[in-house]
Amino acid sequence: MAASIRDTSAVTVKYPWKPEEEFCSKGNGVEGEGIIQHLKFHTVTAKDKVERYIVARVKIRCAFRIELDKYGCEKVVDPSDYPDDERSLSHDDVAEILKPPKGILTEDAKDFIHPVEEGVVELMALASTSAKRWNVGEDLHFKTRGNSCFLSNFYYTEKGNFGDDKEGE
Repeated sequence: MAASIRDTSAVTVKYPWKPEEEFCSKGNGVEGEGIIQHLKFHTVTAKDKVERYIVARVKIRCAFRIELDKYGCEKVVDPSDYPDDERSLSHDDVAEILKPPKGILTEDAKDFIHPVEEGVVELMALASTSAKRWNVGEDLHFKTRGNSCFLSNFYYTEKGNFGDDKEGE
């Protein structure tokens, strides 16, 4: 586990936990990069299971709406076109698309679990993935599961702007 993760948060839901169906089925998602500013564990206790996540608070450097070609494959993103590419997303757009699912946050916990900060979003990966090796200050390249804060894949880079893959998931 990454030694830098000390903070924790939790939420209890009274229904079966199926984020793939409930939160990740809309839209094609977001691909982007940013710097990890903060890490924490987040536990979801549901009617049917308990899942633990690593949550990265990421300062977004660039982000694009994922679009598919006529064959259903993702169109390639060219970071040199940011922010002029029509798929480019502003910080406000990214925050709106990746906001946490409604109904799982209590009023007293929502500021800690998903704080509102300009250009910063929280991204969630299962704690059983290589996300447990993330560290604050690293460049993270990510793709989300649909229009959600849950990651479908990620790797961290040393170059930024869609540079070389250092380690992926």
